[in-house]
Amino acid sequence: AVLARRRLLHGPEVIDPAIVGAPATDPDPAGQGTAGRTAPGEGKGAAGRVGRARLMGRVRLIGRVRLMERTRLMGWTGRVRAAARQHAVALRIAALGLLALCSLLGEGAAGSWSAVYLRDNLGTSAAFAALGYAAFSVTMAAGRLTGDRLAARFGPGRLVTGCGVVAGIGLAGALISRSPALGLVGFALFGAGLSSTFPQLLSTAGNIRTSRSGTGIARVAGAGYLGLLVGPVLIGSFAGLVGLRLALGIPVILMGFMAVGGWLVVGPRRAGGAGHG
Repeated sequence: AVLARRRLLHGPEVIDPAIVGAPATDPDPAGQGTAGRTAPGEGKGAAGRVGRARLMGRVRLIGRVRLMERTRLMGWTGRVRAAARQHAVALRIAALGLLALCSLLGEGAAGSWSAVYLRDNLGTSAAFAALGYAAFSVTMAAGRLTGDRLAARFGPGRLVTGCGVVAGIGLAGALISRSPALGLVGFALFGAGLSSTFPQLLSTAGNIRTSRSGTGIARVAGAGYLGLLVGPVLIGSFAGLVGLRLALGIPVILMGFMAVGGWLVVGPRRAGGAGHG
């Protein structure tokens, strides 16, 4: 009766004496007229089933809430990871672009100021001074023809680092030496060092996964050609202040950044290079 009043049981399992007008106590203790009474233990069994059903409902509800929270947390974590991955990709492309700027800035400086340096600072003839850029161009062409093989053997990171070291040593030797012949050799080494840097930087940028294909290559190439245009102007401006010999020390410093950044940014992964368009 109590279970029926509390609506724990429904249906014919329990008959409330207050509803049918029957007395709450059993008028037939001898067992007569038991057809309308609840069997002993039947109410307890029904109450147990109702309790278990309620408990299972609560468990399911808690499970659904936890599943929703876990799904929401996983979605938020995925968005955070995607944003961090995009940020890392953008930083790496920016670093590659900076290295490309250093590379082509040195190339532009050699193309515009190597002959001037040999003629004005080392006192050579105009014909001999022209050989400075010629030696630079020949060794650069030879280096780009063999750059892919070297990258496949040593890896692009080691190649860019080694090229930065060779280019820096070559240009520094040309600036320190007072001999025109050694100056010519220095510019030749400078061209050999710069030969494989820009192609390998483009190759690495092309292998980076971005939202749009070719984004990395476009940005790195744009930064590189900016250095090619700005380099001669920058060297000329500093040459007017401190002299051409010291102004050409700027590419030497940038080759040091190339040697360090080549290993950190490009990495030791072996990959083929891209051509210098």
